[in-house]
Amino acid sequence: MQTTIVPIDKYHSNGILTTPEAFSPEKPIVLFINAGIIDATGPNRLYVNLSRGFAQCGYASFRFNFFNSGYYELDKNLDYDQSIVAEIAHVVSIIEKQTGGKKIILLGLCSGGTTAFRAALSDSRIVGIIPINANVFDPGLPKGIIKRAKENRQILFNEKKILSEQQWLRLISGKSDVYKKLFKQTKRNQSSNTNHQEVQKNSDKLIEVMKLKQCFLIFCEGDLFYETFRIASHEELSQLKSDGEINYSFQVFKGVDHTFTPRWSQAELSDHICEFLLKRF
Repeated sequence: MQTTIVPIDKYHSNGILTTPEAFSPEKPIVLFINAGIIDATGPNRLYVNLSRGFAQCGYASFRFNFFNSGYYELDKNLDYDQSIVAEIAHVVSIIEKQTGGKKIILLGLCSGGTTAFRAALSDSRIVGIIPINANVFDPGLPKGIIKRAKENRQILFNEKKILSEQQWLRLISGKSDVYKKLFKQTKRNQSSNTNHQEVQKNSDKLIEVMKLKQCFLIFCEGDLFYETFRIASHEELSQLKSDGEINYSFQVFKGVDHTFTPRWSQAELSDHICEFLLKRF
């Protein structure tokens, strides 16, 4: 494994290229997109550890401080989506010049995954995306879906609480509101088709991306974005996949927080992504 500092002249910054011992420009290079305002190391050094894991299974990666995360002054003549496209295209060109590689996979956690999704169709060199705990709907979802997702997540937490003796005593004595929440959940499930047309409209771009690019959607159980995805389009996408209209991979991690804090969870995440890369590329 080799690490190289690569200048990004336009923004007077540097990126970090991590390559395996037997580097091949024919394989796609993973481009990390910042998670919010966290720098290129990623939360809990997630991006650093993933880049090393990818190198071990034969794939190069590139980390940098994404300009749209507030690290640099942006072009005021461009709107948000235009600036995303311009910045990613500039960095992809630098990677291509440095390595000779012409295939890029965008990977990002949370807002970084959303950025990857929004930029997926902007450049023919982008061959895939790996959004992790990210919003993959454009431009967003109806407020009712968001509200139900939050309620579902709270119910999941309540279900875990009643495994303790103290919570059982509260449940039996009637002091717990778990029954009431579960009853509401049943009512919500009966009206799950509410705003179906609006939800379908928000899923159009995701479906288009899945038709044209390789996609690996990754979520943590109980994460708000997983709940919104599950309510809004998981069933529809599964049917489209069964019909052969789209092709994507999907993974849900249990017992892991939003930013994959435990090192074991980062290692497991790296293994799953490497398996996806080896299978698809």
